[in-house]
Amino acid sequence: MSHIHQLLLAGSDEDVVASVVPFVLEGRSAGEPTLLSLPSPTAVAVRELVGTYAGLTVLATELTGRRPGTDLARFQALVQESMAAGTRVRVVNQIPPTLYRDWYQWRRYEAAVNVVHAHLNAWGLCVYDARRLSPGMVEDLQATHPFTGRGIDRRTNPQYQEPRAFCDAHFDAPPDPVEQTQPAVELLDPSPAAARAAVRDLAGHRAGLTDDNVEALVLAAHEALANAWIHGRPPVVVRAWAPPGRVLVTVTDTGRGPQDSFLGLLHSPDHQGMWISHQLVDVAHCRHAGGYTTRLTAPASQSLP
Repeated sequence: MSHIHQLLLAGSDEDVVASVVPFVLEGRSAGEPTLLSLPSPTAVAVRELVGTYAGLTVLATELTGRRPGTDLARFQALVQESMAAGTRVRVVNQIPPTLYRDWYQWRRYEAAVNVVHAHLNAWGLCVYDARRLSPGMVEDLQATHPFTGRGIDRRTNPQYQEPRAFCDAHFDAPPDPVEQTQPAVELLDPSPAAARAAVRDLAGHRAGLTDDNVEALVLAAHEALANAWIHGRPPVVVRAWAPPGRVLVTVTDTGRGPQDSFLGLLHSPDHQGMWISHQLVDVAHCRHAGGYTTRLTAPASQSLP
């Protein structure tokens, strides 16, 4: 059993199709189930060229609720289900450019894939639109994929970095612009109950989040605060904002942040709460001169995935 994590940088939609079709056809000949997570027009073009067969599954690619934590869990479950027949599984996954705005989290996702999915007998082809990537983003992708190449043309990548070291070096999410404004809530060294009540009041009563999203944000804020008290250093400050369309909560302490490089991405009995938080809301991490901040964001109307 082996896991292959390969990067494909595509210059056009035609490039994607030209690389993916041989990858799918080779899998079909080998009797290997194949999962396609591509934008609908690209998926249609691939299916027209490879045909429809029992081993090919085209996955929905809705953006609603899609975040690094949910993608890791979703693809692990799908591959494990497809592995039931005892064969290797092929996966083609294109991260939509719309999600590149949260690049600081998706690059940590790509590094974590090498550990979270290491036990899977799968060949994963990660497709990115090179036209939408900065040089720094390309460097991140090269650092997080052990292999590169156009579909079946697979090469060992000499720029690949050890995943734990990469993730540990990238607790560096930039501040959200709203953090430069006056918060609606600011609590110094709050108890968990006080923090939960303040977040619930802002998210539910003043910002009007759905009940599910209110409870998700309250749970995530509780877990971030518990981590700050247990693993960080006081003072601990909880701030919250409610700009149009979302609610944002930060928890800041003066410590150095987590020892776990894959916090929230790799399921662990010691950090189960943060793993759940990454499934429910958008979570960003930042080490900085003043300590460590966890940022949590929930949308005003979107239901949980």
